[in-house]
Amino acid sequence: MGFIAKTSLNIISKVADDIEREGSLRVMQAARYVRKQIVTNLKVNYPKRSGNLFKGVAAEGREGNIRMSKNKTYAIVGMTAPAYHAGILESGTKQRIVKNAFGRKGVTMNVGKVTGKHTVMDTFEKETGAVETILSGQWVK
Repeated sequence: MGFIAKTSLNIISKVADDIEREGSLRVMQAARYVRKQIVTNLKVNYPKRSGNLFKGVAAEGREGNIRMSKNKTYAIVGMTAPAYHAGILESGTKQRIVKNAFGRKGVTMNVGKVTGKHTVMDTFEKETGAVETILSGQWVK
C-alpha cells in the first residue's frame, strides 16, 4: 500500500511540474508576441533614427526565469533602456519654456510640446484577444 501511494504522489508531482512548466512557457510566448506587436506599431508611428526606441521594448523573463509570485506566473512587457524617451513619446508633454536659455540670464526659450501617441497602451488593449488565445490554446505533451 505504501509503495502505491508514494508512486501515485510522484506521478501527481510530475504532472503538476509539467503543467507549471507549460504555463510558464505560454506566458513567455504571449509576452514575446505582445513585444513583437509593440515594435511593429512603433515602426509605423516613428521612423527609425537610432533604433533605440525599438531596442528598448523588452519582454522580461525567460524560460526558467519567469517571474513567480504565490503560484502566479507572469512576465513583464514594456519599455526600458536605451529607449529613455519612450515615456515622452507615449504620454506626451505640455508646453515647455526654458529659463536662462543658452546660459544667459533672463533669456527664455519656448521649446514646444510633444503630443503622445499611446502606441504601447493601444497595442496592449488591441492584443488582449490574441494573448487569451495563446494562453488558452491546446496543451500537448
